Amino acid sequence: MTKGTLIRKCRVHAVTDSTALADPSFEARAEALAGTGLTALALRAGAFDGRSVYNLALRLREITGKAGVPLIINSRLDIALAAGADFVQLGYHSVPLEAAAPLCKARGLGFGCSCHSLEQARQAVAAGA
Repeated sequence: MTKGTLIRKCRVHAVTDSTALADPSFEARAEALAGTGLTALALRAGAFDGRSVYNLALRLREITGKAGVPLIINSRLDIALAAGADFVQLGYHSVPLEAAAPLCKARGLGFGCSCHSLEQARQAVAAGA
């Protein structure tokens, strides 16, 4: 199954936030969620330093991998690549899509980006997002 086909199947996914990540029971809850039919889990951890996000991503990769649930890393191309995520969702302050797209394509990492205008959406589609 291609990454494009896989992401189109992601209809219901959980998105983390800093409050959820700080909860000591987060991993147990993520594991429980992964077993419910969830179609993707997105790691959003903008308030955390890179090493902490990377360690969380590795643990979530293990959990989601066992459950067959795609892992999406928000904003951090480096961590998505290093942790073996399925997708990266780039934000306004992330690596520019033009720079990220060739890396993602070469590594088989699905990618998308947040768009706030029709022009940005057209640019994203042109880049392969």
